[in-house]
Amino acid sequence: MAEPYPIVDRKVLSQPDRGGLLRLGRRTRDKNEVPKVNGQQVRVFSVDGSYLVDHGHRGPDDEKVVRSTHVSIVDLSHNHAVQTDLTIPSADAKDFTVRVTFLCTVTDAVTVVREGQGDAERSLNGYIRSHHRLFQLGLRHKLSEVNLVRLNVQTQIEAYVQLKPPQVPGLTMSLASVEVLTPQELAAFQDKVRSEELNYELNRLKATYEEESDRQRREWELERKTYELKLSEQRQHFEAMEQLGRQRLQQNHNEFLINEVARKHQALGDDPLKAAMAAREEQELTATQIADRMQAAKEHGEERADRRVEREYLVAQEERTRRYAMEDAALERARIDRERAYQAELTRMTREYEAEQAQLQRAYETEQGRELREREDRLEMLRVRLDMLKEISKHGHLNEIYVDAGQLINGIAHETGAAASPLAAGGRHALPELEDGPEDGRTDADETAAPQVEGGREFREEDG
Repeated sequence: MAEPYPIVDRKVLSQPDRGGLLRLGRRTRDKNEVPKVNGQQVRVFSVDGSYLVDHGHRGPDDEKVVRSTHVSIVDLSHNHAVQTDLTIPSADAKDFTVRVTFLCTVTDAVTVVREGQGDAERSLNGYIRSHHRLFQLGLRHKLSEVNLVRLNVQTQIEAYVQLKPPQVPGLTMSLASVEVLTPQELAAFQDKVRSEELNYELNRLKATYEEESDRQRREWELERKTYELKLSEQRQHFEAMEQLGRQRLQQNHNEFLINEVARKHQALGDDPLKAAMAAREEQELTATQIADRMQAAKEHGEERADRRVEREYLVAQEERTRRYAMEDAALERARIDRERAYQAELTRMTREYEAEQAQLQRAYETEQGRELREREDRLEMLRVRLDMLKEISKHGHLNEIYVDAGQLINGIAHETGAAASPLAAGGRHALPELEDGPEDGRTDADETAAPQVEGGREFREEDG
């Protein structure tokens, strides 16, 4: 219950007894009999038909305090807010609750006490109720049209206060605010609709998140398969390069043998002696066989050569043999060097390929794990918020706090990575009506404008 204003407390004072021996001393009051005041209050004593204002300085033995019969505590604080509530009927056979707040200041404490203005709320309630037009503003509107009623009631009361200000002796009053409270039925309906909207949006966001997760998982699987296919292609490429290198080495070796045979054939020609000596060097014929062939050649007249020429030939042939051997060794060393270089290059490329494969695999696993952890964290946050809203709705506290469904849904959509819904992007939405609208065909603009004109005419009639 609100504290009374502007008279905070009242007390009737009895006739004090005399003090001293045999009750012959001076009259005085008990110190607890006279109420105390704070810095914003004064005491008003009724003394012999007149009033005395005391700021708390007079004691219980003061002559006028002793002679007083009544004391009142008056609040002198500036712009004290006083609220008064009244109900106006609606088209639904239910009432709108109107709450009007005035800022009040005591200008004369004695006048307040003398005129008995101890309850400013009651005076203001009677003042507002004297405006009869106010009780007709809600008759054409249902509870769901509370916003339109708010506008009409505020306009009417503001105009009424300007044309006919409240007159309370000893007080000044100014209008602070006009409110039309949301009916309990409408508030419950709004809470239900808001809760259903939030549940719907959260479920939709959850489904969108799961769909996005499935899509991302499919993309990751496709990337993994593409990556494996790329690795397989690189492996085949390296194997093809290795096979090609071996073929080139074999081809070079075959070419070397062909060139060697051609060179020997060119050096020997049709000379049987040279052929015999070459066969001797290659250990295909023994010395006896070579001598037999030479004798046979002499006998048949194919070739005659003296020993000097033979020795010269043998020396030259030995020189050529050594030179050929050195060339063959050099070619063999070059072949071995090429083989080693090829093996080293193949080993290096294989190592680079394996290192790149391991690095790509680690990067893929790291990125996949990070994305999964982030999505699991956002899903957990979504579940926590959903549980919190369900608890608030279950205990019926949604009407006590302000929850912007669009802002909350956009926030959750941003955190989960899902697209915001048209419902959340649209901002505030008009709630559906509880019943059908008025049937007389009048628009909201007509209803808004009409009361002001009629109210103004009624004010002039009352003032007149």
